[in-house]
Amino acid sequence: MDHPYKTPLEELQKKYPIRDIPLLVKSLLCFLFVTSMFFLHSLPEVNLSLGWIAMLGAILLLLLASGKKLEDVLLRIEWSTLIFFAALFVLIGALQKLGLIEWIGVQTESFFMGVHEE
Repeated sequence: MDHPYKTPLEELQKKYPIRDIPLLVKSLLCFLFVTSMFFLHSLPEVNLSLGWIAMLGAILLLLLASGKKLEDVLLRIEWSTLIFFAALFVLIGALQKLGLIEWIGVQTESFFMGVHEE
């Protein structure tokens, strides 16, 4: 009996073959590094936040994939996008500390609880 996913998987493998095996291996190594660091994060000896671990993994993959110097890699990063998301996370953190996120949740819940089922 054929597995129901065998034919679609074969079609996907034909349509999207792996073109760069060395890049796949480098990506797997970076993934294993980041995953293991996430697990080791709780140890007091590892004094890195989850954000720094993720950034180290991204920089490591950029270095391994490009084969260039760190300065060349840092020039390719879209800093404006990173700053936008960093500011967004800071804003959300501040709103959460102020209690605004919880207040919006309570208001939304009371609005929907007041709606009749009809």
